[in-house]
Amino acid sequence: MGENLKRLSLMTVILILCAGGLVALPGCKSEDNVVAIETNPLCPNCHTETRVQPITGLTYTTCICPACKKVSTLDAPTLAAVEAYTGAGVGNTVRVCDSCEALIGECAACRQSKGM
Repeated sequence: MGENLKRLSLMTVILILCAGGLVALPGCKSEDNVVAIETNPLCPNCHTETRVQPITGLTYTTCICPACKKVSTLDAPTLAAVEAYTGAGVGNTVRVCDSCEALIGECAACRQSKGM
């Protein structure tokens, strides 16, 4: 009787593991549906994807205008210069290209021509 009890216990454990595996496999499969992919704009200079960076701790001093491709240089510690280049509504972040080590934003001339 003890041998039958061991065999039954072993079979029960194996059955539970197999059933658990069968339940888990379909639950792990995704449907391969893409809801939305948001891509960042490309750098006008090197065509690398840009990213958003906080102004605090900003070390890049080169600025590239995506509209006219004009390249400008700013003083690194001067937040006022960054705001003048990218516009008053810059907020807490700017778009940067890590490949070119540059800020990406419209220059004052391009912003002014759009405003007219």
